[in-house]
Amino acid sequence: MDEVLDRIVNATGWSKDEAIGKLREFVAETYPELWSEAKEDFANLDEEDAAFALTAFEVVTVRRGGSGGGGKGDEYVGMVVGFAGERDLMRNQRTALIDASGDVSSLLRYGVISGQNTVNVGRAFFRDGRWTVVDHQDSILYAQQGSENETPEWAIEGKTGVLFALMGANGPKKPYSYKREWLVVVNEKSKFLQEGPLPMMTLECSWDAATVDLRLNVPICFKAESDTAWYDGETMILKAGNIAPQYGLEWVEDNVLGRVEQMFSPEQFLTQFTPYVKDISEVYQYHDDNCRSTNTGREIGPTFLVRGVAEYVDHDGTENEYSDGGFRHSMAITSQSLKREDPDGKIWCDASRKLVNLGALNVVKNGDVSRFAKGSQIFVLMQSRKYQNNTTGDFDLSFSARNVYASPLRAIVEVSVPEDSGDVGDFSGFRSVGA
Repeated sequence: MDEVLDRIVNATGWSKDEAIGKLREFVAETYPELWSEAKEDFANLDEEDAAFALTAFEVVTVRRGGSGGGGKGDEYVGMVVGFAGERDLMRNQRTALIDASGDVSSLLRYGVISGQNTVNVGRAFFRDGRWTVVDHQDSILYAQQGSENETPEWAIEGKTGVLFALMGANGPKKPYSYKREWLVVVNEKSKFLQEGPLPMMTLECSWDAATVDLRLNVPICFKAESDTAWYDGETMILKAGNIAPQYGLEWVEDNVLGRVEQMFSPEQFLTQFTPYVKDISEVYQYHDDNCRSTNTGREIGPTFLVRGVAEYVDHDGTENEYSDGGFRHSMAITSQSLKREDPDGKIWCDASRKLVNLGALNVVKNGDVSRFAKGSQIFVLMQSRKYQNNTTGDFDLSFSARNVYASPLRAIVEVSVPEDSGDVGDFSGFRSVGA
């Protein structure tokens, strides 16, 4: 059983506990009589039934042959090397509606402005078994059957408790629409081993794909469609509206598996296939040399990899509404080249709570996941941004982490301090001199 579960865990990205829980749900839903006879306990199944159930679960759960499962487009293989952030595409419209909701008549008459367009707004309420949306003249714009206790997902509550809806061509629009962006180093499955991976690019996930957490620093297979970035017609990206990633190297033939496994060692893969600045002291020059402007005039700093020693790590983080996940975690990275120029030389970098939840500030040693401590060697994929200091007027750079990988052989595990370590109230058993 453990061997099968390990295969499923490696292919799906679930934890072992999650896999066991889903196995139980699968048997209960698919084979209710068998589950009832086993008294709803997998351990009570006889050996033959247990093997059958495990095999069926694996077949249904893991699509064999290294297939990326659901989604449209070509199959790509490689590695997710960074999390670039999440955007709520409806935030501005939603916020504009709420801000204007104090004047209901004006809001219904004129709607809200989104970019160069006006978005119509309707007032929503429940009556006669239906959720209804009306305009400023109380003409019905939309209606759907429903329950008064179940507010539709499209309804937005205004400042005074009145419900509204942002109206589209086919009725109310969802007030939330997320996109997640990942940084990937991949190529089509048929080309990866012959041609190698393509340069690092963005994988833009929307709709259902925007709810999926991808695993960093491990081999992955998924389906996506190629396109160009919305901000730059010359930049190639991948897009996925539905994604079912598979993890591992099942797509690799046995005769080259050993060599490919070495390639997918995170330390080797990151330094070989992402833009790597070997000397941290050169990152400012690297920014100047590689910063670019888009066709809309927006300046974009480069994304690149550095290797250094963690001098400071804020595992707890501080609240920040603009950071993905609501918290920002600061790190200081140093190296001998920085300290030769300045004994206190270091580069400060921020990581979002979302990136931390993906394991960015952890290290895996001997199969155990722990927080890494200062003194650890880390690889950080970061993006630079130029900003102007409001006090001095000088320009400087800030750095945002897209991935943090701690080298297991060169990492220091954070030591947990007992909560009562500072309690000096109990000296029982301690003999003073002369007692």
